[in-house]
Amino acid sequence: DLLLTLKNPAQTGFTSRFANAGDTKGYGIEFNITSHNISNPNFNWQTNFNISHNMSIVTDLGYGVDYVSTYGSPLMFGYKVGYPANALWGYQYAGVWHSTEEIEDNNYTHAYYTNTYRCGSAKYVDVNHDGSLDIEDIIYMGSTDPIVSGGLQNTFRIFKFTVDMYFTYSLGGKIYNISENSCLGTSNQNSNKYRYMMDGWHPVRNPDSDIPSAYSTQYSSDFFIHDASYLRLKTLSVSYTFNLTKKVKWLRDITLSAYADNLFLLDRYNGFDPDVTSSKTVRRLDNASYPNPRTYMFSIKMRY
Repeated sequence: DLLLTLKNPAQTGFTSRFANAGDTKGYGIEFNITSHNISNPNFNWQTNFNISHNMSIVTDLGYGVDYVSTYGSPLMFGYKVGYPANALWGYQYAGVWHSTEEIEDNNYTHAYYTNTYRCGSAKYVDVNHDGSLDIEDIIYMGSTDPIVSGGLQNTFRIFKFTVDMYFTYSLGGKIYNISENSCLGTSNQNSNKYRYMMDGWHPVRNPDSDIPSAYSTQYSSDFFIHDASYLRLKTLSVSYTFNLTKKVKWLRDITLSAYADNLFLLDRYNGFDPDVTSSKTVRRLDNASYPNPRTYMFSIKMRY
């Protein structure tokens, strides 16, 4: 079943409700392998690797509708029959206007649309060439679901030392940077900006730039959709065990451990973390989401 937000008459006291009003079909494959690389009394090395590919397709939305928007106006996240459940939607960004000749030619072709027809303003593909941007010009931008994801764990035991390293990875899949869309990458004057805004179009400094000028207003588009692939050192732990059976009759051993979580992240995303979301029902929607924290822990374990 597909959980959708349905509208209620306002006089009921609730303007919307959740309901299982649609259907999806899911499929995937997962593979796991464990290898005992070295095994002897003083040194042991074990590796575990897993990889998976999963996808869910919307097969029915109920109530005879073509699509259902789950976030954004116009459609940014939403369900449409035949597309992934975690599909991204938006206008197709086409750079900026570089000359008045381009703008004049567009008056006849209607190939692009912009909110302000002047040099440096962002322009978007007018799919149906009707001289406006509406729901008919929104296209599928990919899915937030990764192509493959999984983890790699290596465990080393050297005498009484144990070292455990666990990496997680995600390849493919995209993320919508809503913060960039609303303030960090637009003309909003009340917020900080990404560094690339300094390379925006300017008639003297950057006349060939395809980044909108500082005064240009932007729409929801693939300009704010980014690759969400990453490699993360999820956990790293080190422990040492003191054997006390020969020294203390009532105490077998003591184990000292140090544990760290989220130590390292390699990614291409311009936000803090590509593996976050600001929504309960939408995956990888970054609207000023708090990044995954880095934590450290220490422990002492005694066995009697």
